[in-house]
Amino acid sequence: MNDAINGWLNCVVSGFKGFVFFSKVKEVNKRLKSWLVNSKSGSVQPSEIEKSLGLIDRRAAVEGWSDSLKEDRFNLLEEFWKSYRMEEQTQRQKSRIKWLFEGDKNTKFFYSVANGKRIRNFISDVSFKDVTISDPIILRRQIFSFFENHFQKESWQRPKMSVSNLKKPSKIDSLGLEEVFI
Repeated sequence: MNDAINGWLNCVVSGFKGFVFFSKVKEVNKRLKSWLVNSKSGSVQPSEIEKSLGLIDRRAAVEGWSDSLKEDRFNLLEEFWKSYRMEEQTQRQKSRIKWLFEGDKNTKFFYSVANGKRIRNFISDVSFKDVTISDPIILRRQIFSFFENHFQKESWQRPKMSVSNLKKPSKIDSLGLEEVFI
């Protein structure tokens, strides 16, 4: 990684600023690629680590679990998950790059799903009071008037309570009802 930083600092190019910047980025990119190849060459694939884990498990089945075998297995498992995560991250990045270049190839599927929903939700005719309406203009008016009538504010009066022999609380009791609760 330091090599990439040195590549930026040590890259001496003359010309206009855009060309200088482009040349420095190109040099850093070249050094990063070589660093990535070198760092991956030392890493072990998860499948190779799985084989080593299998060998340790077979050895433990024959000899029993010693402290050194447990430690070796723990270290291999840690290395396995690191390499597995790294491989997964690499695949995820590759898939994103591929998608950016190629785009989504499943557009036919998504369009067919959307069209199917549109067709299922389409209202071609409505039966209203034993009359079937299929003319779009009349149908639209009928639907509009239905919902307009349905959501109109109804005028109704609340029931009034008239109890003549209901006891009223005294002034002291009513003040007690209004006290602050602690």
